[in-house]
Amino acid sequence: MKSPYYIDREANAAVASTKKALEHALYKAGVSLDIPEEYTGVTGFYADNIRVNKLAYAVIDKYDLSAVRTWYKYGQYEPYEELRAGKLEVGPINNLGEYVHSRQKQDLQVGDLVNALLEFNLAELFQMDTYEFLRTNYRGFAPDGVEQVYLASTEIIRVLQEAAEAAEEEIRSRVLEWREQIQEAALDIEYATGAIDYLPAYAAERLNWFVDTLADLLISIECSGGPLTSATDHLERARDYYHQTFWPITAMSISIEEVEGPDAERYRNKGRGIRSQLKSDSETEKTNWETDLTDDRLTPTVSERQSVVMEDGMGSQMFDASVRLSDGD
Repeated sequence: MKSPYYIDREANAAVASTKKALEHALYKAGVSLDIPEEYTGVTGFYADNIRVNKLAYAVIDKYDLSAVRTWYKYGQYEPYEELRAGKLEVGPINNLGEYVHSRQKQDLQVGDLVNALLEFNLAELFQMDTYEFLRTNYRGFAPDGVEQVYLASTEIIRVLQEAAEAAEEEIRSRVLEWREQIQEAALDIEYATGAIDYLPAYAAERLNWFVDTLADLLISIECSGGPLTSATDHLERARDYYHQTFWPITAMSISIEEVEGPDAERYRNKGRGIRSQLKSDSETEKTNWETDLTDDRLTPTVSERQSVVMEDGMGSQMFDASVRLSDGD
């Protein structure tokens, strides 16, 4: 499935050079890409594709190559199909002396791009846990003002992925843990979106609504004693909604702000059009999901919310009491 956010034009020479450099550098580092044989359920979200995105961006941005780059759902992003992990053919490239056009007007060859990539410890980088890689990447490279929202989003993505893949027994055993993690992420998201001054109010509102609704869904599951068939369906639906609509409204707003390279304004205009469509989609999905959650009795009652709050409070009090006893010994 192709993302709507890509460049629809003839091959870009700078992109072709970046692709060659990636293929050769990964070969030199002994890295073999792991490409899923089947659709993972989330377009583009698999470990080695995410890593390739970041490496391609690093080279393009370092040398100011004539290619568009920006930030989007999972961080650094280049809207070229050629720079996807599934498009790379890892192996030796013969002509490393091929000239590369840089907007910095310096003599540059494909070999220079390879050397820049090999400055990273590629073998170690491709062995990292996906979420730890993302967190490390955001802490090191996120633009001013958006690090926290990407870190919080990563936690939401992780919980959604775990929950969507879990069997009923695992859901029951881990729902409290997931609920607490989502509630913490909800606070982080609210604070982080409030700190991004160019973010439209509706983008923050939709994202915060989604995270609060997900927390409520987890409360309902936590308090439920019956079968979880409809709950598991809603957890998968939540993952799809987050990746496809509710997070992309905020991510696209960041992307519009951060885009660089040739035809940047043309690309911003395309992004604004996509964001407008996402806003419309989110209104429909919000209404439909609220209705279906209510129909499936997966909206927590006041007493269920209170019971969760009381349990959390008692747990904190017990912890505090144990600390005081320990201090007194």
